[in-house]
Amino acid sequence: MAKVRNIIGDFRVEVAARKRKCDVKKDHEIGAGESHFAYEKVPGQRKNVCKLCAPDILQVAQDHLSQIIKDLP
Repeated sequence: MAKVRNIIGDFRVEVAARKRKCDVKKDHEIGAGESHFAYEKVPGQRKNVCKLCAPDILQVAQDHLSQIIKDLP
């Protein structure tokens, strides 16, 4: 049997090496040393999401995957 691929392998938790801006809400900051959600929608174009915005992003992704699973025959 072929190995099952992880299609969301670019989703991860990172620790910021320096202060960053949240890519969801620009007025939110991610402090140096702070963990945050990161993903690459396009290879090489990482998006950084603060802890305040991450739950909403992840919920939308989870809802989308749940709907796809439901729609499969």
